[in-house]
Amino acid sequence: MATSDRSFDGISEHFARKIYGGIKGQIRLDVLWRDISESLPDFLSKPRTVLDVGAGLGQIAIRLAKAGHRVEVNDISEEMLSLAQQTARESGVQGKIGWHHSPLQDLPTLLPHQFDLVMCHAVLEWLANPSEAIQVLDALVKEGGWLSLTFYNRDALVYRNLIRGNFNKAISNDFAGDPNSLTPPNPLTASEVERWLHQQGFEVMVKSGIRVFNDYVRDPRGGNSLPEAVREMELLHSNQEPFIGLGRYIHFLCRRKTP
Repeated sequence: MATSDRSFDGISEHFARKIYGGIKGQIRLDVLWRDISESLPDFLSKPRTVLDVGAGLGQIAIRLAKAGHRVEVNDISEEMLSLAQQTARESGVQGKIGWHHSPLQDLPTLLPHQFDLVMCHAVLEWLANPSEAIQVLDALVKEGGWLSLTFYNRDALVYRNLIRGNFNKAISNDFAGDPNSLTPPNPLTASEVERWLHQQGFEVMVKSGIRVFNDYVRDPRGGNSLPEAVREMELLHSNQEPFIGLGRYIHFLCRRKTP
């Protein structure tokens, strides 16, 4: 269990190579963009205000900015923010995005207005108090607006260790990684995150698993040796039960209820 929020300063280049230098990051982007673009076509048909919290390299935010939406990007890591700005500059939209370097908890004060769409992808599991973050995100989403949320799935870690025969680890339920690694310290279950969301007045409209089988493959054969085939099959099965719950990450697309 983490005792403080984690920043990627010092390991940002490693993160970029490890996650987005291979298929893992591509699968994540495939699923996120599919869920957002195909589930909200009418919503995104006119310019919207968008906030990306803990944006990392900012790929989805940049894509939305290129489509004409008014985008703000925030990250607690100065290095990650710099990498995202570089990517935005290469895409010709750096000047069309607002850039902020701040802890998530300070955003309601830093940005005293609400957004049509807030994205918070792979952030909760790096926080000391992830349930508190849902309350902060609630303050940033307009009534009737949307929250796109992903988190590191504890159930997938249990399953992976059961497959590999690591029964003691599965029973101990201790999956915190090395403090200097890219293994998140606070994996979460879908049921607890959904409960927190409901308590704050969000309704989960779309559920998907990110990397529902790729991470379990130890000896790639057949289609598993073909990256494009893997991406296609991951996308095909990512929003189907029972595969959703096997995802290394879970994506919830949530609507903030109106009174």
